[in-house]
Amino acid sequence: MLRVYLLVSLLSLASSLHADEQIDFNADILPILTKSGCNAGSCHGAAIGRGGFHLSLWGSNPSDDFAAITRFAKGRRIDLANPLHSLLLLKASGNIDHEGGAVLDETSSDFNLLRDWISQGARRNHQRLIQQVAIRVDQQACDPDIALQLPIEKEVAIEITAKYQDGTHRNIAHLATVTIPDSSSLRFDADNKTITALRHGIHTFLIRYMNQVIALQVIATSTSHSATRVTSKSPNDIDQFILERQMAIGTEPGTPADDLVLLRRVTLDLIGRLPSVEEITTFTQQTDANRYTQLVDRLIASSEFTDFWTYRWSRDFGLRPNGNSPQGIHSFQRWLKLQIAENRPLDQIIRQMITASGDSHDTSPAFFMLVDNDPRKQAERIAQLFLGARMECANCHDHPLDRWQQDDYHGLAAIFARLDRKQVVSWLDRGAVTNPRTGQPAEPKIPGERKLPVGMDHRNELANWLLNPEHPHAARAFVNRHWAHFFGRGLVHPVDDIRTTNPATHPQLLSTLTNTLVSHNYDFRLLTKQIVLSSAYQRLSPDSLPSSLNDFGYVYGPRKPLPAEVLLDMLADATAVPELLSNDPSLTRSILVADPTAPSEALDALGRCTANRDCNSSTANTSLTAMLHWLNGETLNKRIQSPSGWLAQSLTSASDEELITEMYLRTVSRAPQETEKQTWLTELKELDPKARKPFFEDLFWALLTSNDFIHNH
Repeated sequence: MLRVYLLVSLLSLASSLHADEQIDFNADILPILTKSGCNAGSCHGAAIGRGGFHLSLWGSNPSDDFAAITRFAKGRRIDLANPLHSLLLLKASGNIDHEGGAVLDETSSDFNLLRDWISQGARRNHQRLIQQVAIRVDQQACDPDIALQLPIEKEVAIEITAKYQDGTHRNIAHLATVTIPDSSSLRFDADNKTITALRHGIHTFLIRYMNQVIALQVIATSTSHSATRVTSKSPNDIDQFILERQMAIGTEPGTPADDLVLLRRVTLDLIGRLPSVEEITTFTQQTDANRYTQLVDRLIASSEFTDFWTYRWSRDFGLRPNGNSPQGIHSFQRWLKLQIAENRPLDQIIRQMITASGDSHDTSPAFFMLVDNDPRKQAERIAQLFLGARMECANCHDHPLDRWQQDDYHGLAAIFARLDRKQVVSWLDRGAVTNPRTGQPAEPKIPGERKLPVGMDHRNELANWLLNPEHPHAARAFVNRHWAHFFGRGLVHPVDDIRTTNPATHPQLLSTLTNTLVSHNYDFRLLTKQIVLSSAYQRLSPDSLPSSLNDFGYVYGPRKPLPAEVLLDMLADATAVPELLSNDPSLTRSILVADPTAPSEALDALGRCTANRDCNSSTANTSLTAMLHWLNGETLNKRIQSPSGWLAQSLTSASDEELITEMYLRTVSRAPQETEKQTWLTELKELDPKARKPFFEDLFWALLTSNDFIHNH
């Protein structure tokens, strides 16, 4: 208490620096609480608050925060007679017990500003209405849409200015919150208001003030230089944008992959299987300079392309069996396969899915309305798939990093509240979801925009908004997800987290591909071809998955883990021992099985996605359990040793050299190098003839467990 007494005595003698100006609660006080972390999700901004004190997350609801500070708890947080006795100051400065510790230095300008606000009567003065936040770095104005180039280890000054609706401006660097998601990439000096790039790459830092959140992208280079427009030898727009960004970073594109690497990579990516030995042989014998382009055209036009993308989209859409419609999942997949086979424009597919009604046992999209039995979950799925947004973060409070508010979340859910989710999907005259902020039924709402009349089916209006050519949300989300399929990461990553504060590594490329998709009648085959014909896609991949995932500049080609179903089909092809997943003899491949929960110990062990969620990121062999099963379990070993498999059938009819060559072709899609082949032949000559079979089983196992087999690279 002595410390408190001395503090009160000393500071009460000091004249207030803010005595002549009215302190604005929204523009001055809330930013201090935000910068100090008081209204963060881990503190009083949590859904239920902390220690009986609840603030809105990041100050998203100023009126509620004002009430919580000045009126709740019988007003004991503010002492107007003795401002320095206010709990708001005593706890924040650590002068009395505070679970969060001391977050404000009692000699700081922030502490003084809070004290002066209380001295002025702790009023809800909020005349400053924010219009824009402007940033200057090293005395140069910054455009959030254009990456900022910074030399590594050069400390540069940052200025943050607020422009208000009354036309006034002021420096708010002392009030704004600067956040760096990756502390190894950038350093912010809060005292000197400087920022420093620490390592090469594309980095991001966030600036938050009032309801404004700005993300600035930084390209960190060895030396200071401006990116000049360069001309790519490729006619592909993709390569132009990627080369420009590489020039800005100071890197160069990697080595092109050879023909057989591309044959394997693109066959797996487009139709979900390995090229056969015959296909490899035929491709290597072709001499046409355009043989890769011709290969792409053949694959895209094939029925296997339709099969694979039916599987791929079904998993992305989160299809699962539903007891209300036992045959619905199969009916939906037949409908989806027909749309892909006919190359139906993607916008038409999306619209039909969102607005679907009728019997889900018919060949129709109606079953999509049954994937989720709750309107909130349905809203989350729609947002995830067609906005690329994590709308669930706005369920209990406004989204902390995006523009979505609680009313947006529950308003979107209200659009689906009156659906009757039985075998026949229909519209009811009742049904609602409760908005926890108001305790009342939520009003249907287009997120971020207008409210809609209650009692009507507004799904078509929602589709219009998602597919608006001026702001093609669904097209952008699809392009980003589609890109991730080929490169292992989206231009925005994760793919369901598109927001201003998580910018794309190549924003102009994402916009260009989105506009191309829209302007070409939502032809996803055309987009697919553009991606796989790019030089970026055709480069050699790095040696490891982490290196590929962190290759933001696309210096290398992709290296990716594979979905469990694809990996199991690859194993079946390589060993000629199929996996029996159904009594239906036409289902010869795992990817043809509509129900992802169909019993299969092998798929479960390989880590298939069985939860009712987006499976875009679900891949095999990413866990220790799955990897151990692959190395030592029956899935692999019983196929290698199967009497009916390729190896057992070939041991008696093929020479050692023929076996080695075909084994490589069946697994890693290339012939063995001469040194590899001679090594194995030499070892075989030294073996007892009885050891020949175990030798080839071991070699087969080694190839099937190698990264060159289990990755697409």
